[in-house]
Amino acid sequence: MSRARMGCGFFLDVALVPAAGRGTRLGRIGAALPKALVPIGGRPAIDHIFEMLRQAGISRVFLVVGYKKEQLISYVDDGSDFGLKVAYITQPDQKGIADALLHADSFIHDEFLCLLGDTLLLPKDSLKHLVEFHMKRNPVATLLVTHVDDVRGYGIIDPDGEEVRRVIEKPQSAEEAPSKLAMVGCYAFSQRIFDAARHTAANPRTGEIELTDALQKLIESGDKVCYLKFEGTYLDTGKLDNGGTMAKFENPEMKLTR
Repeated sequence: MSRARMGCGFFLDVALVPAAGRGTRLGRIGAALPKALVPIGGRPAIDHIFEMLRQAGISRVFLVVGYKKEQLISYVDDGSDFGLKVAYITQPDQKGIADALLHADSFIHDEFLCLLGDTLLLPKDSLKHLVEFHMKRNPVATLLVTHVDDVRGYGIIDPDGEEVRRVIEKPQSAEEAPSKLAMVGCYAFSQRIFDAARHTAANPRTGEIELTDALQKLIESGDKVCYLKFEGTYLDTGKLDNGGTMAKFENPEMKLTR
């Protein structure tokens, strides 16, 4: 079972980490390494990811691999050095996050945490709050979001109280965006996300099976999708333009708000 009773609620102990893509914006280092092995604060990004997951109560991880997967598998092995049990799912063609989810469908049988392999958060116990919120509210999906000044390049939500009314993938302008609340690559899901992903076609603009499109299908089906606002430090390890964030990654002062 991927739930365990804890006090008045539940916590999840299974996570999916899509980490198959190539770091196309990372230059030579992106060509040489899978994004999850890019060094951050003197350690590979995957070290930080695993630490975040452990602090959220995760014990089993399904790691979706693709580009230079042999390096990542060799480094992580069975996960025992990180205090986790790690298994691997290959995504041969990187066709989007929802496509990565579909490759994991037969392996995950209950609620689970999904953390993109290029996403780091501080404080590192932030995912614990996401899991607690998700299990208390009991939606089919909970999205971690943060405020951004430039909405381009993000999945943006249209909030309605604690729930999400609409999601838009990479709006081209502030006028097109319903808010400035951007998804940061951390999600808690029920099994319903697999149904939605199966019925999601490739996005005509990106050519990928977008997670935002699958989430929109859930919303249009009447399913409850919630969000939790994050006010800590968010780092996308697939970008070269966030050196300042990398520099303060080891010494933040942050909080979560709802």
